[in-house]
Amino acid sequence: MVLSAAQLMLSRYGYQALVAQSAAEALRFLEPWPAQPIDLAIIDIVMPNIDGFELADRIREMRPELPILFMSGYARSPRLRLDKIASQPLLSKPFSSVNLISTIRTILDARKQHSSGASE
Repeated sequence: MVLSAAQLMLSRYGYQALVAQSAAEALRFLEPWPAQPIDLAIIDIVMPNIDGFELADRIREMRPELPILFMSGYARSPRLRLDKIASQPLLSKPFSSVNLISTIRTILDARKQHSSGASE
């Protein structure tokens, strides 16, 4: 349900989303098309089979520069606020479309500034 709602929120604001129902499906999107342009990965921390941290590590092996936004319904839990996400963007569920889009915009704008600063 959250996945469908997030996809709808993104499309309303003009973003195109590739949606995966699992970590394995997300990796199947990325592995065969390494040149497919993707601006951001949004990953739930709690998932079946592998958690969001492992998925993020595997994505970073393929695309080290791809920004990742973690989301979690357990974001306030000290167990999930470990060092591995202390400096990472984290969106707490439930979230509004304004909160989602604002967080994404902040990440993408920072990436753009970093990229343009590096080329100067």
